[in-house]
Amino acid sequence: MTSSDFLGITEEDIIFQSLKGFFGHLKSVNLDDEDNLKVIGSVSDFDNTGDFVDSLQSHFTLGQQAGRIWTASAQVSANEERVPYYIYVDNTFPIFFTTGTLTKEIPPTLNDYLLSNTDMSRMWIAKRQLERLRKSLVGEHSNILIPFFTGRRTKNVQIPAQRRGDVDRTIVYYGDDGLETFREMKHQYGVLPTNIDFELPGRFKFRIKENGIFTLQDGGIDEVHFLLDETKSHLRRIKDAIDTSKYGTERSRLLERDIPYSEPWEIGLESGLDEGDVSNFANNIDKEDHDLTVTEFSPSYSPIGFSAEIVDTENFARADLRSAQDRIRIYPRDTTDIDQNIRLYNFVDDFIDPNCTPIPVQ
Repeated sequence: MTSSDFLGITEEDIIFQSLKGFFGHLKSVNLDDEDNLKVIGSVSDFDNTGDFVDSLQSHFTLGQQAGRIWTASAQVSANEERVPYYIYVDNTFPIFFTTGTLTKEIPPTLNDYLLSNTDMSRMWIAKRQLERLRKSLVGEHSNILIPFFTGRRTKNVQIPAQRRGDVDRTIVYYGDDGLETFREMKHQYGVLPTNIDFELPGRFKFRIKENGIFTLQDGGIDEVHFLLDETKSHLRRIKDAIDTSKYGTERSRLLERDIPYSEPWEIGLESGLDEGDVSNFANNIDKEDHDLTVTEFSPSYSPIGFSAEIVDTENFARADLRSAQDRIRIYPRDTTDIDQNIRLYNFVDDFIDPNCTPIPVQ
């Protein structure tokens, strides 16, 4: 078995045509205790899988193909061993599997690929969506443990808090009573999860992070597959709405030049905007996502709404937002990308309306 084939797919001579089949194969593989397998989701905006596979070659050396699974490796530096990956090819949600380290090996390889490619996004999991996943898993396993979690609250967010709701806070907790403690922290201090360990002694232990990384520490293959499917279903609805938006140019006969146009997608708000949502919008975006900043902002309080320009400071992608009482419309610009769109939706989900919905604009 080669280092880039640490799950032995070529030895098995299996052709994987589904993600479910590949997860089934994972159950038969024994990994060393120190080689925690990371399952890393992504979102593709490429027109087809061929373009996606071609894009991989800027950061990865592709090895053997077994149906929809490729072996691959990436270089951190000339003096270090290559980082092994498996890549599940999908039209919308490619999945990366690696035993690479989260701090040293994944950032300069996979993360750099995702950040540098405007047709790719990380599989961002909103804090409220992570809380939905937590509830779903606890509902399936009433005796589950949460031995570790991190949570965060930003003041002026639309989350009830019994104690000092006007304080920014981050919670890092270790303890066998993590499930009960998290519930108390959520109720008393209004925090939402950003990182959770789930453990059922003798059966599984794994971690989920809001950046779409699932780390298998001891079993949990079926549970991670289930939660990954839940995440994909949630994001598919968002991406379907995003895909209806357009940016382009059309020729003006009167002016004899190309005129840009933008067709938006929409986030519907069940609870509507209030004055706090508007007055705190720019400050909350800057605190929540350090790579997004508001460069132009025009609030309105009669009627309640705003218009804004949002810029990604990493790649300078821009988008325009315009709101009314019950909706926020996102107008793409020539540089708007899929990653920025998903992060904007998650911001609205986390900070403005937990019952918001992605809506195509007809």
